[in-house]
Amino acid sequence: MRNGSTCSLPVLDVNDLDGNRQLLLLMNLSELNTKQIAAMGTSHRVNYYQVILCDTGCGYIWIDSNRFELKEKGLYAIAKNQIVKYALNATSSGKVLFFSDEFIYQNPTDLDWINTLRIFNSFETSLAAQLAQGEYEELIGLYNKIEEELNAESDFARAEILNSLLKAFLFVAERNKLKRNLSQKNKDRNR
Repeated sequence: MRNGSTCSLPVLDVNDLDGNRQLLLLMNLSELNTKQIAAMGTSHRVNYYQVILCDTGCGYIWIDSNRFELKEKGLYAIAKNQIVKYALNATSSGKVLFFSDEFIYQNPTDLDWINTLRIFNSFETSLAAQLAQGEYEELIGLYNKIEEELNAESDFARAEILNSLLKAFLFVAERNKLKRNLSQKNKDRNR
């Protein structure tokens, strides 16, 4: 953890969450409470991307001062350099995926690609979405494939496979989130 240069907020890197120098990290949501990461309960800037899949919602997350209740089957996306604060109950459960831009960067277009994903753009869409059961299960399935690959015995093509699985996860998350947001906009319009 380091102090941010543009403000006095602490800045967290993926390595602050796990000292193993990983650029891609998977974690159970409940682990955010049990990890000895003091900054999680206070406002801090993140130097990574994060996607939360909440199984049971027991708590809140603030993203750039916008408070979101963690709801069952909820999807929450946090972009690099956003300001985040967690208030999780001990019974919170779900999955969290953290990755750095160094991990996603395989060729010069990758950083442009991640920056054009609307899932992380709070100006175009909400950073939270309520998913249908099938959508949630599809993302959990991809999360589990990423976890299997991280734990695989073979190192052969691991980086390429993980990069491809992460991109597939992000594409599916964006598709589902945009579908949910469009559905909500249509409901609001018809009221």
